[in-house]
Amino acid sequence: MRIRGVVLWLCLSTAPALAQREVPTINTETPEGQLLQQIGQEENDAKKAALMEQFIAKYPTHAAAVWVYSLMVATYTKTGQFDQALAAGEKVLAADPSDLHTAHATLKAAEAKKDPEAVRNWALRVSALARKVASAPKSKDEDEDEYKQRVDFAKQLDTYTAYSLFAAGLQASDPRQKAALFRALEQNSPDSEYVAQSREYYFLALTQSGDAAAAAALAEKSAADGKAGEEMLAFLGDYYLRQNKELGKVSDYANKLVQLVSTRPKPEGVS
Repeated sequence: MRIRGVVLWLCLSTAPALAQREVPTINTETPEGQLLQQIGQEENDAKKAALMEQFIAKYPTHAAAVWVYSLMVATYTKTGQFDQALAAGEKVLAADPSDLHTAHATLKAAEAKKDPEAVRNWALRVSALARKVASAPKSKDEDEDEYKQRVDFAKQLDTYTAYSLFAAGLQASDPRQKAALFRALEQNSPDSEYVAQSREYYFLALTQSGDAAAAAALAEKSAADGKAGEEMLAFLGDYYLRQNKELGKVSDYANKLVQLVSTRPKPEGVS
């Protein structure tokens, strides 16, 4: 199974749309301005983080505070301080709910933390924001290129959130967490290519977590689409046999399983 995410990653990493948060005007004759200048010039991530923490502690209501918080997201992610990165992202979006770049950076922090629940929450949140931004009409301050770039970037980011849920589902070790991620993917982005790619993994996660009813529903949906594999068909036959109801489905799925197996190439040496 191929996972197609490379092109999307490149698009998001090079997209010019939706300019990053504007760097505030810095008055270097003031203590806060000098500290902001230090933050902008510092190349060591650990030292940069310390300077930003110092600024927020001293000037929490300063006009540049949101800009500093936005820098914190990427810096904390680089230093492995993922909880702090997520908290900084919350601060930015509380002040500016339309900041797609920071929302994306915060999702990346959740991914780097390898926290399935955080990825699920942030992927859904970023998706909702991206769709809102993409559907917003052209403003009087935008020219045609800016409008197109804004919409294109938002749509790319929405597509990326589906990939994020898919990738996190593959990486999760707990079957319940896997199922929750794949469920979120299917519900939020039903037309995504990653839904089809995740179907077998989703089914396996449901069976491993003991949710037979949900596994049967997913397998039946796949069977109706003509995409159920041997495991799904065998599971469905056994499921309805154990339920002792709709026994006609037992023979139906058994026949489909036989038909599917008969299409498989025979092993070498077997006539």
